[in-house]
Amino acid sequence: MAAQTESPVTTWHDRIFKEFFHRFLPNFMRIFFAEEAAQLNFDTLHFLDKELVINLPEQTLRITDVVAEVETVTGEKETILVHVEIGHGSN
Repeated sequence: MAAQTESPVTTWHDRIFKEFFHRFLPNFMRIFFAEEAAQLNFDTLHFLDKELVINLPEQTLRITDVVAEVETVTGEKETILVHVEIGHGSN
């Protein structure tokens, strides 16, 4: 498995997105995933350290940007994973 490396520009953008999600994840979920957000109790939201995820088809190792645990309105635990890919190039 190959670990992917990041350029300084990507790392800077990556930090901005991580900070955004730490501050605004409930709002983001309510705007873009309204049905799912309605089932979550964001008062129970807490963020976890980064976690490794293996992309099985390609066998690549990735680190998620944001990992959070939250309970549903019925008290079940759920996990939210967010991974943002910043693309750049001459296109």
